[in-house]
Amino acid sequence: MSVTRIATRYAKSLLELAIDQNSVEPVHADMDTLRSAAKNRDLYLLLKSPIVHGDKKIAVLHALLESKINPLTMAYLDLLVKKAGKCTSLK
Repeated sequence: MSVTRIATRYAKSLLELAIDQNSVEPVHADMDTLRSAAKNRDLYLLLKSPIVHGDKKIAVLHALLESKINPLTMAYLDLLVKKAGKCTSLK
């Protein structure tokens, strides 16, 4: 399965949950916050690195973003990091 197809499925699932929880606007704002944070080269390289364990990536994301983003978005990021560590065929 292509990376684009997988990403689309995860994005649709997040949108459906956000709609169910009446959190579309906060989740959208969180995605903008995440996009801005990912412009930081060090953070980008840390998240992209196959050497850094997923638990460390999650800890960094929590330290940087947990107080700034919706719990639904934080749970989504946790899931993405955990799943990315298990999908070696995508790397």
